[in-house]
Order: sequence, then structure tokens, then C-alpha cells
Amino acid sequence: MKFTMNSRSLGHPVTFSRPGKSYVYLDDSYSQCKPGMLGRQICEGGCFMGDTITFYGDDQAAFETLCRKWFAKFIRHHNNPFGV
Repeated sequence: MKFTMNSRSLGHPVTFSRPGKSYVYLDDSYSQCKPGMLGRQICEGGCFMGDTITFYGDDQAAFETLCRKWFAKFIRHHNNPFGV
């Protein structure tokens, strides 16, 4: 499962993915991940550390809602999230 959104805050698109059955990742060229990695696992509160966020099922609309809510918290809590 995958969802890409254009971030006005960051000025570029960000992509969320769930490559397996549960864990959700943020795939972003500015997230300092090495090529071939899944991205950074998203966690509660708009963070990358802590209680990981999981998503089960195949409801694309629900997945997009979860990603948008996480990203809103992320932007709200981090003034300059990727050091750009």
C-alpha cells in the first residue's frame, strides 16, 4: 500500500508505504535514508522514535487519513524536520 502527497510545508512530495502487513514508513528523499531502505518507520505523535504506527487492511482512504494525520502532527512538532 502506498500514498504520495505534495507537502506545501516541505516543498516536495512525500510518500508513505506499508510494504508488509502492518508497519508504515515515510519514504522521502530528505529523510536521510540510504538507497534501498524502506524509509523511516513512523511513530505516534508525528515522530520517528517511540510507539510505531501500524495499519492493517486494504482500505486506501483510511490509510491516507492515517498518513495525513501523522504528517500534520509531524509538521506541527518539527519546525525543520529534515534539516533542509
